[in-house]
Amino acid sequence: MSKTPRPDALDLLTADHAQAGWLFETFKATCERNASVAEKTAVAEEICYLLSIQGQLEEEIFYPSVRPGLDDASAVDAAERESLTTKDLIAEICAMTPAEPLYNAKMAALQATIKRRMRIEQQEMFPKVRETNIDLASLAVEIQNRKSELLAQDEGIRDRLEREDESADPVGPPPSVQALADKP
Repeated sequence: MSKTPRPDALDLLTADHAQAGWLFETFKATCERNASVAEKTAVAEEICYLLSIQGQLEEEIFYPSVRPGLDDASAVDAAERESLTTKDLIAEICAMTPAEPLYNAKMAALQATIKRRMRIEQQEMFPKVRETNIDLASLAVEIQNRKSELLAQDEGIRDRLEREDESADPVGPPPSVQALADKP
């Protein structure tokens, strides 16, 4: 019987990226079907909450852990710049309501920023990190433990983010870490 490999730090971050993408698709679906302001607000709050946690994990743990092992840390620098833009956009969105004229534009700008950061990380940084001797399994444990701490601070959002009920969301459940790890 073969053992399923545990996801490493890059697998965890990739799964978080996929979950963010899923939430942006959910937001888009709420806009397309003219959902209530309350529903759009709930999805946008989930996006902002998740991205805040992802950013905190990357800034506190991932970037400082991988920077010393890279000969060229320009991808880390670029991702950190995108992270600052993300924080600014989240603050602006959290100060607004979906009824305001620029709300959807701010959400689109946030999505574009996240897509750029994901591209930088997945296409430029992650391949370089894989070539180092950084212990990605231990780093995964550290990231997961910190993520659990952060999510435990708000049980309601954590429960909704981890839900696997396809009927509750127009685009289905977020991809699991294992599903991403199983992809070639």
